[in-house]
Amino acid sequence: MPHYVGAIALVRRDAAEPGDRDVADPALRSEWLSVWNSAQGVLTLPQAEKLEGESYRDALVREVAWAAGLDGGKDYLVSHAPRAHLQFADQCEGPTEGDITIVQFYLCELFRRGRAKLEERLASEPGAVRWLTAGDLEAGEADGKPIASAQLALMKRADLIPPREG
Repeated sequence: MPHYVGAIALVRRDAAEPGDRDVADPALRSEWLSVWNSAQGVLTLPQAEKLEGESYRDALVREVAWAAGLDGGKDYLVSHAPRAHLQFADQCEGPTEGDITIVQFYLCELFRRGRAKLEERLASEPGAVRWLTAGDLEAGEADGKPIASAQLALMKRADLIPPREG
C-alpha cells in the first residue's frame, strides 16, 4: 500500500524588486509560500494527497485554494506539467516490500489578486501563512518555527532546494 501519493505546490514570489543590486542571485530572490499546520506544529508548503480518479494537479488546485484561502483560476494558476516527479520505495523489515512514495511538485503562479489576498491574510492572521526563503528551507526552520521535515526531505531528494553559497 502506498505511503504517500500526492503533490506539493511551489507557490513562488519574487521578493526583490527587478534590478535590485543587493540581490544578484535569482535563487535568493525567490520565496515560497508556507502554511502553519497547528496540529503538527510545523510550516508546510501546500500539499494534497491524490484521491482516486483525481489527477495530481487537480488535487493541488483544490488544496491550494483551501490551505491558502485563494480561488483557483482567479487568484493563481498551477502549471500543467510537474516541475519534478519522485517515485521510490522505502525498504521495511518484515513481510512487506516497503512503502511507496509518489509525489509531484508543481509551480504555482499568483495573479495580482492572489498576491493581494495573501498580503491581506499575512496582515490579519500573522503566522497563518508566511514566505520562506532558500535559507529557511536549507535551515529547516523560519523564525524558530520548524518546517515539515518530510517535505524538506522530498524537496532535497528532488533537488529543489537551492544550496546557499559560503
